[in-house]
Amino acid sequence: MFLIAAVALVVPGVSGAARRSACERLRGVDLAPARTIKLVARVNEDKGTDLVGCALPAGPLRMFASSGGRGIAQRSYAVLQVAGAFVLLRGEYFGTSTVAVRNIRNGDSYEIAFKCTLPGGRDCGRGGRSSIAIKAVINRRGQAVAALRFAGSGAIRISGFSRLGERRDFDSGLPPKIPAASLRITANKGSWSNAGRTYRARLPE
Repeated sequence: MFLIAAVALVVPGVSGAARRSACERLRGVDLAPARTIKLVARVNEDKGTDLVGCALPAGPLRMFASSGGRGIAQRSYAVLQVAGAFVLLRGEYFGTSTVAVRNIRNGDSYEIAFKCTLPGGRDCGRGGRSSIAIKAVINRRGQAVAALRFAGSGAIRISGFSRLGERRDFDSGLPPKIPAASLRITANKGSWSNAGRTYRARLPE
């Protein structure tokens, strides 16, 4: 993509009795439904946008992703979901693709899937094995459930994630038996279909 490691931004102060925090002054279309959180895509100098978020009333501004550039240096990102103070992001940059969960309030993050391909096609994923998230969903606590596919395998793996990124595998099977579209999250449980039956599992804390 380019997913940023929650860079804190320095914003010039404002004088006067009615001084407002940098977070309160953050302008743009707010992508976060929670009233205490702001998440805004701001135009940058690279003909793209920077995804900036903060916690009201006075949390620091943090940049979570950036797009723009040209050629092999081009980077992009997509906001897949926002739940409470958490945002699910997909980003691409220089042969890599990452799906990650970011905590807007404190800048913490964890990775759900990472795909990396070197020139010539060699896999440079984690442990030499890339993964892609066919579908992922999060809840307001930052937990997630995802339908993953790993390089070299046609199977789909259903995995749950704690709010700190601990992964627990629940199920696996070929796509006709486990449709990724069946994946859901309700409270602290994930659900999916396998061979026509619905399964549920409690997500790691």
